[in-house]
Amino acid sequence: MIAKRLGQWATRLYIVLFLVGLAILAVFTIVKPEPLTKTFDEPSIDEYNQLFQRYGDKLKCSCSSITSTYNQFANIEATFHEICSSPFATEEGRIYLTADLVSDLSDYTIKDYRRFLSAHLQFLLGLCQLSIQTVNISIQQFHSSLLTTVELLSEIKFKDHLEVIVKQHRRNAPTTFTSLLFLIRTVNHGNALMSTYGTNFEYVTLWNQLQDVYMPTQAMLYNDTCSCGLHHNCTIPAQFIITDPPKIVFIKGLKMGCTPSESFRASTLECFYDQSCIDLIQQYTINPNRINSTNFFNPLSTINNSRFSINTTIAEFIDELFVEEWKKSINYSSYFQQCSPLLCSYTYIQRFNVLHTVTILIGLQGGLTLVLKWICPKIIRIIFKIHQYRKKRINTVQPIYHIETIPMENTSTNIDNPATNATFDAIRVREWGIDSKACSLKFQQVSTTRGPSEFALHTHVVADFNGDKRLDVAFVDSKLNALKVLLGNGDGNFKRDILSVQHYLIDVTKLIVGDFSNDNIPDIAATIMMDASVTILLGNGDGSFINKVKLRMGHLHNPRDIALTDFDGDGYLDMAVAWIYNGSIGVFLGKGDGLFSEARTFHTGDGSYPSLIAIDDFNCDSYKDIIVANLYSSNIGIFFGYGNGFFEAQKTLVTVDFGNPIYFAVKDFNNDTLPDIVFCYQGRNLINVIFGDCDGTVGNIKAFSIGDAHMSHPFVISDFNGDCHLDIGFGKIGKRMDLFVGDGNGNFEVQTAFSSRFNTQFTWIGIGDFNGDGHEDIIEVDDNSLSQDVFLNTCK
Repeated sequence: MIAKRLGQWATRLYIVLFLVGLAILAVFTIVKPEPLTKTFDEPSIDEYNQLFQRYGDKLKCSCSSITSTYNQFANIEATFHEICSSPFATEEGRIYLTADLVSDLSDYTIKDYRRFLSAHLQFLLGLCQLSIQTVNISIQQFHSSLLTTVELLSEIKFKDHLEVIVKQHRRNAPTTFTSLLFLIRTVNHGNALMSTYGTNFEYVTLWNQLQDVYMPTQAMLYNDTCSCGLHHNCTIPAQFIITDPPKIVFIKGLKMGCTPSESFRASTLECFYDQSCIDLIQQYTINPNRINSTNFFNPLSTINNSRFSINTTIAEFIDELFVEEWKKSINYSSYFQQCSPLLCSYTYIQRFNVLHTVTILIGLQGGLTLVLKWICPKIIRIIFKIHQYRKKRINTVQPIYHIETIPMENTSTNIDNPATNATFDAIRVREWGIDSKACSLKFQQVSTTRGPSEFALHTHVVADFNGDKRLDVAFVDSKLNALKVLLGNGDGNFKRDILSVQHYLIDVTKLIVGDFSNDNIPDIAATIMMDASVTILLGNGDGSFINKVKLRMGHLHNPRDIALTDFDGDGYLDMAVAWIYNGSIGVFLGKGDGLFSEARTFHTGDGSYPSLIAIDDFNCDSYKDIIVANLYSSNIGIFFGYGNGFFEAQKTLVTVDFGNPIYFAVKDFNNDTLPDIVFCYQGRNLINVIFGDCDGTVGNIKAFSIGDAHMSHPFVISDFNGDCHLDIGFGKIGKRMDLFVGDGNGNFEVQTAFSSRFNTQFTWIGIGDFNGDGHEDIIEVDDNSLSQDVFLNTCK
């Protein structure tokens, strides 16, 4: 009975939801605009015009050929001013008009127009020729340019587009010509070049300078105030100066000035429109016999509808390239044929369509029916269960007043519940590492005496150069200018050194080890002061090397320090070099074959003397930065890297006010995974530590005293006592090696490591595990004796 009742309710719910859903879908379909597209295949131009008149810009036609040159459907022609086709702008006209003038124009007074006439006509001829040539080039460029259209342009849009293009060419055509002309004018005036006509400067000779070896000049004045030495556009009206009888005849429109070109730019063509003015010029330039026999020059026509007025200056003509009109002809039919539209379409919005609405509803009602058949019984069942639950909760329970006495037996039950004691070991885990018990610092001395010829040794590096898993020592022999290698025995002793490379290493300041050829064999880079280079030595795997290449940055770019890393993320070692004399850092990007790119230069400042560099990520962006100690500018700078071999300009990380930093290193001394800086000043007995932050800044300087004597060696940094905290080793003036033992929080305690038999001021100190016991040992080599000592770290 209940199931039947629930079925009835489910059917009723189904009918209601079905009708409501169908109604919603119907309303949505009717209200929603439906875009419809009509297509037309390969229309002719007449059909396209009819379609365009009906549909306008909503008609879209795709071109089968999207690019065409403009000359296939458009043509441009330029009409030039009449002056460029007149005898005035021809070589024959110039010769005819000036043939009777005195060949030595200096016979005429300086301000007589007969000095300018020939130059003016020649300048006019050249301007017309260059203008016509420039315009023709611009038109050719237009004709050969490509019109790219994916869709067919309507005739109106096509003409508008061509109008814009023609205007652009018309506007751009004079640009190059006028710019070059302006450059020539400016150079001529700026260099005070004297005109051969003597119109801008004149020679002057004073009575007391007759014996001088030079001829002084002075600038010409026009209008008594305008000096050609200061202005290049000084002009006066053109005039003929007649001496017999004395008179001055002015010529309208024409000008004279510092140079013929500048004065003609300020002139107009007014005289060439007037026959009487032309006759006046001929009267004073041509022999009267020839004037009567010919009429070579005719005035320019005033009837033509020229866009230039009679008083337009030559400068204005130049700016317009003497062009009267740009004529264009457009053939839209040719453009249509070039486009050859394959398909035209028109999209419109249909608000209501009975057939479309019915089709949508029939298509959706099937899915709506399936969903409702599945969900309606479940909804009714859930509602029924909720109703039953609520009904049970509100039923009243009536008490029964009948008490039945049941005998109870007392049962005592004891349950043994033994106590459980759990013991948990307390484990203290630090964020950056687990503390280990420190060992006491003890060193066992192993002394080695070299051959009698081994002296003047310097610039050592430690690595396994022959692949036997034992550390070796490479160094420079200054006597032979050679690289030598001491091969290690694995017990603190060494075999006799081998000669690796000779005659290449002169005045070496530093050696550094890296795999530059990507073959897992140690190579060496040497900074050489003498020829301002970095020499790359590629290892052979047996302790010998070959000289690969020299890297240079130019004269006086002497290298002082060097550091290695992968700056650009390509898996190959790159190199940063401190070049002291020109105050810059050079970055060479490695190619993985022992070769490097050209240097990229980053300046540290004039006179900064960048002597020491280090590499680390100071701003937590995963890109390597370059830290540099600038000796003479008393600061430590930083170049933040972009991860591609380029860097920001140097920023001052810290300014040191107490001296010049001479020893310098970057490590993490307080176990926060951020790089810190340790350095010491020249001639002082303090070691200074600066702790880094993740934003590229550092905190205050924390100074630690090393006693009375000052440092004599660069730092050697490692965990010497096995407590997982970095220690700082340093040699002092005297015969002692001390250690700053770190506690991992940035604090240090000074301890004496060992006493030396050498004066540490003249020794090299390095570190490495020379006996394979896992502890860092210390090697000390005397540069000027026959001995070296290895202090094996027993760490007991």
